[in-house]
Amino acid sequence: MILIYTPTVKKTRLRIKKCSGNLIPVFKDFFTTYRNKTAMKKMIWAIGIMGTLPVFGQDCQQFLFFQKGKTIEMTIYNNTGAINGKQVYQVSNVTSESDTTTSNLSSELFDKTGKSFAKTNSLVKCTGGVMMVDMKMMMPQQSRSPGNTEATIGNEFLEFPFNLFVGEKLKDGNFTMHVTMQSIQETVAISITDRKVVSQEPVTTSAGSWSCFKINSTNTVTVNMAGRTMPPMSTESISWYKPGFGIIKTQSANGSTAITSIK
Repeated sequence: MILIYTPTVKKTRLRIKKCSGNLIPVFKDFFTTYRNKTAMKKMIWAIGIMGTLPVFGQDCQQFLFFQKGKTIEMTIYNNTGAINGKQVYQVSNVTSESDTTTSNLSSELFDKTGKSFAKTNSLVKCTGGVMMVDMKMMMPQQSRSPGNTEATIGNEFLEFPFNLFVGEKLKDGNFTMHVTMQSIQETVAISITDRKVVSQEPVTTSAGSWSCFKINSTNTVTVNMAGRTMPPMSTESISWYKPGFGIIKTQSANGSTAITSIK
């Protein structure tokens, strides 16, 4: 039986600065050029990065993202297959209380030249055979470029059960960010829906080889600017997930990701 962990939503105040790289143009440039479909597609692609976080069983501490000190490097590719940057995760702390194990993750984004442009900290939780991934991991909290956008983000989680089977439908994930930029109020709503396990197949990257479950989903971004809701934009996404390890790679029309190094 799978027990579903429902976290209490807590609001976080943070200062977000404009990203200089082209990996996740989701802040000032995104809000001021919403009708630019390329920017929207890259926003949705950023959601795909969430899929690279781990999913584990009840004995979580034996798995990759619950091993303190582990460093996992994910390479990011554009839609032509060229390297567009990387994201590096480090497990900074792991704690257990009752039947829940919590891992503190720090991550850093690098552009294709190797320059760091964003950092973030987040939590992942494991309880009752379900992994809970903090959805704000897709939103960098710091950047090295100037800017003054402020956002309020809740702790909302995406679920992955440890035991999967082909044909299984997974629970949707929803994430909301409230943004204030130059006195303009905006809300970004992100939904990951239609999550379904469609097959099981082998996957190989430079970090190793695994037998993975292939999971299809639909990623949708909806923006409300100054009381006006813009038309939502969606893209189909694929994730390859190894139980007891995590998501090995992702793919969409906007690009792809893959875990390429584990230290």
